[in-house]
Amino acid sequence: MKLYIPTSKKYQIKREAYESLDIVKNYHGWIDDLVIEEIEERDWLSEQLPPEFRGPLSYMAWEHGHSAGEEEVNSIFRNLVTDLLPAIQAFEKRIKGN
Repeated sequence: MKLYIPTSKKYQIKREAYESLDIVKNYHGWIDDLVIEEIEERDWLSEQLPPEFRGPLSYMAWEHGHSAGEEEVNSIFRNLVTDLLPAIQAFEKRIKGN
């Protein structure tokens, strides 16, 4: 699945992902320096993870879902990232001492 990520330096739009280009245009269409990046959902999810976790989670998703096809692998990866990301971020914060 493709995601659309609008950015704007002028209006400090954060990197939020939207499932539809129409939604981006409805929310942010008035912004004159708007740049919209198209990215695969799996790539966007990978960017949210520290590099050390990308390979292992991708491998886990592949191992558990490849026999059912690419969509199943992507669904498992999405669930893993969604479930583990808060704990990973808390751990990163703790080891950095913040």
